[in-house]
Amino acid sequence: MGRHHRHKDEDYQFKPQSLLRLLGYSKKYWKCLTIGIVAGVLVGGSLFVSISMIPRLVGVVDSGQNAGGRQKSVSDNASAIVKAVSKPGLSEAEKVRIAQDILVPKDDDPKLTQLLKQAESTIKTFHLPCRLENRTIYIDWPVKFVFEAVTPDGRLAWQIFIIYTTVFVGAWFIKALAHYVNGYCTR
Repeated sequence: MGRHHRHKDEDYQFKPQSLLRLLGYSKKYWKCLTIGIVAGVLVGGSLFVSISMIPRLVGVVDSGQNAGGRQKSVSDNASAIVKAVSKPGLSEAEKVRIAQDILVPKDDDPKLTQLLKQAESTIKTFHLPCRLENRTIYIDWPVKFVFEAVTPDGRLAWQIFIIYTTVFVGAWFIKALAHYVNGYCTR
């Protein structure tokens, strides 16, 4: 049996001619190699986007279920009012305004408001054929139609859930396609 000499990390020195020789071997395959590398980057990016969409998707589904849970209990409201109006130097009108703001908040669903702001910025960024006004969504293409983002009972409209799931499935399709192209071009 022969002895095998193993290089330790400190014994190994990088030689530029090794890299140049490797690039020389792959020169005739540069187009396929480039496509494979770009597809690999796309796989990683689409995976990140897909995973980052999951909490938003759950928030969209869960938003309507917790309609009653969004409002503070009476004791929470009462303690918040007492704490707010006990500050010295407030006039009677300021105390009334603070109490009204606690009892009737300006935004009854901040998660939905944030979701709609994100949707509005996406519409503007990608110049999509739709617009968002207050909590009403207007679709202009391929067929014009209008729907409210929130139903009268406080639940999120089913159309928003369909849009989210379609984008999610589309992102996973792009990921699968890029994974295939990456495997095909870099084998």
